[in-house]
Amino acid sequence: MCYGRLGLKTHEIEDSCICEITAMLNGWRDRFYDYQDLMILYSALPIYQVNCKHPPKYEDFIKNRPGSKDLLDDLSIEELKWLAEEE
Repeated sequence: MCYGRLGLKTHEIEDSCICEITAMLNGWRDRFYDYQDLMILYSALPIYQVNCKHPPKYEDFIKNRPGSKDLLDDLSIEELKWLAEEE
């Protein structure tokens, strides 16, 4: 995740402590979820509302979001893998 998502170089990872990397990952996750929310609210929901008799609600889109916890430390291995695979 450090090389891919955060774009850190090897010397930057070596010079950082775990709490700094965790803070960077939490910030990335927050920005990622903000971007998802933007796409849901201004792209997906209007399309569903126009084309469906019973459109889904915002909560339906985010109910399975693995990042509903505060810290990445609380995430399971599967949730961390999901975060690492998403772009």
